[in-house]
Amino acid sequence: MGAAAADSTSITIDMNKEKEEKPKQAPQFDFFGTITSLAVGLPLAIVIVIAFALTPAVYAVYFISLVLFCIIAPLLQARSWLGAAHEWESFALLLRLKFTESAFFRKHVKTLDKIAKVENERDYDAPMKRLVKAQLKAVKDLITGGSQFIEVKDTMSLGSVVVSTIFFLIYFLRFALLKFEIGDVNSKLHDALAIILPLLLSEELAAGMSVVLLWTKWTKVSKMISDRFKVQYYDEDDDDEYSDSEEEYEEEDEENSEEEGEDDEARSPSVAEGASELENDEPLHDGQHNSSAVQVAKTPEQLAADKKKRQEAKEEFNDMVSEQCHTAGVGAVDMTGAASFFTALWTLLFLFQGYVVDNYGNFESGRKELMTDLYWACVIYSFFVVLFCYLPFFNSSSDKQKKEYESVAASCSSYLLMDHLGRIQDKIVEKLINDDENRLGETYPAMMRLRKHAVQQLEDSDLISYVLYIVALSTYNFFVGGADDADERVLEPINEISSFHWSTEMGEKSDGEPVDDVFPSFLLKPKPPARPDNDNEEEDDSPEPPAEMTLFSIPVMGFTTLKQCLIERSLTDFKAIHTNAIVQDKDIYMHNDLMAVGLEVKVMTGYTVCIYIMAGSGSEFGHGPIYATVSDKLKPVISLRPRYEQKRKMKFTKVSEKDQLRALATCTLAIDPKDAEQGFELEQTFYRPSMTGAAPKKDD
Repeated sequence: MGAAAADSTSITIDMNKEKEEKPKQAPQFDFFGTITSLAVGLPLAIVIVIAFALTPAVYAVYFISLVLFCIIAPLLQARSWLGAAHEWESFALLLRLKFTESAFFRKHVKTLDKIAKVENERDYDAPMKRLVKAQLKAVKDLITGGSQFIEVKDTMSLGSVVVSTIFFLIYFLRFALLKFEIGDVNSKLHDALAIILPLLLSEELAAGMSVVLLWTKWTKVSKMISDRFKVQYYDEDDDDEYSDSEEEYEEEDEENSEEEGEDDEARSPSVAEGASELENDEPLHDGQHNSSAVQVAKTPEQLAADKKKRQEAKEEFNDMVSEQCHTAGVGAVDMTGAASFFTALWTLLFLFQGYVVDNYGNFESGRKELMTDLYWACVIYSFFVVLFCYLPFFNSSSDKQKKEYESVAASCSSYLLMDHLGRIQDKIVEKLINDDENRLGETYPAMMRLRKHAVQQLEDSDLISYVLYIVALSTYNFFVGGADDADERVLEPINEISSFHWSTEMGEKSDGEPVDDVFPSFLLKPKPPARPDNDNEEEDDSPEPPAEMTLFSIPVMGFTTLKQCLIERSLTDFKAIHTNAIVQDKDIYMHNDLMAVGLEVKVMTGYTVCIYIMAGSGSEFGHGPIYATVSDKLKPVISLRPRYEQKRKMKFTKVSEKDQLRALATCTLAIDPKDAEQGFELEQTFYRPSMTGAAPKKDD
């Protein structure tokens, strides 16, 4: 028994020695096990964390950070102090995550305050000039961002991303062969990665971040989901346009001649359209502006349904324009500087990994666990950065985007100009009358000054683009969302008097709702102040302008005409119209010796308008009627009705391709150079002795 006990004791001693000889190892990161666990439990964990923990926690941190920023930033002079009331309003906007509105408010609130205190109309000029200049600069920056984004995409190379991926995979395979033992990795491998990967992927990283920011600017996740279940208002495949063949056109024209003759005899556009709308119980809209029509009273439920439908139509328009701007890259942010920061940080992380592998054996147990986690965090970070750099290549190529940008940049610029000036106009109205619609006429002087400075500060090409864009937009019905003109074979001149698009003033209502909520507010004419009851001023008995809109009579921002703008800018060449950047395509047509020109303008994605301008006589343009119709391309043969009161139509045929340029060269504008030399009206001044202190001396 004694021997047995001795043996037992010796065995125990040997086991203790074995434990001492095998020291405790720090736990290693199980890569494959972790990936498997994440693949199984990550989706459910994300839902639970976001729903119950992450969102409230993140918002709480955001709220605390926002409070500290709003208090500390003015003290450190990081941003200006706007006053308690304005700071609270800006803070409230940030709490509701309205970052764009908050930035807009902070930038313009001081100027808007000055406008609210104006007593003399002339005092509007200085603040209005600053506001307009800021909006034009903002629009220009958005358009320039698109061109810079394309330039960055031109510097990208898929080969750089592929080579970087190969380098990273070589490192990772080497790491796997070492059984993921961090201490066995050669630090020179990390030094090589620190040099190669940031150098190769700088442009791709910048382009990828720009793509993400561009996507967040022009799209909304909820809208993208809802749009999957919406029927779009316009489908090019279902278009029933004119025939491309002149022979087919003539055959169909003969077949329908009797029907058109009957239509001409019974023709009364205002009454006919108004009756049609009353029968369908639809609100008055772009195609008809007839305030005297008696509409059937609607129930509150019907009014609510109509309001919802109009809001959806407005969102539809904004979504389609946003899609076009997104596709062209308009509004992209240059992220080259941010990419440089992230690549520099990436280099530091690689150097940190080299430090970890060199000193891994010297770390204590607790610190070794921390370094293991940090090392693997750097590996995962590098993996996602390399993967992220593939993102720009799933977007449109730079050549395709450049072509799209060149074709729609002018349209996007005109839309953004209308949108920005509309927003600043709404803010001015809100400041002046505090949502009191009965006082809307008081804003007339401010609105006129705003529009005057907008016209004065716009460049020549931008002004022409805006005018053509607004003419093309007149075919769109904002109340129902879609084209407002039927696909008629005989085109009617634009009627400025009866068209809701051209004649509606701010504050008008449809079905009890202000049209400002549906219609782009900057397209509405400023409401003039009401005349007092005792005003004995003689009424204007001058003849009304013709119902048919001409090229020269196109209203510009509700207070002037295109002819006046052309004279003021000394634009007497017709090339200023047909060579403008917003024109996608153009054609010349002939009817005997009378010319017409067709201009193709892309308003937004899937919505192209053809504008036809008839010459006043021969090839002289300006006093002839103008037409607009939704069509994806210009047609070889068009029929135009010169006047509403006339039954006849004029058939114009496209000039052959070889003679198009020669025909365009003969086109002129009916502007006499002496038009700018007409008598000038002098400013009226009044002498006030109390202001000067002495009367002027009389000449001897």
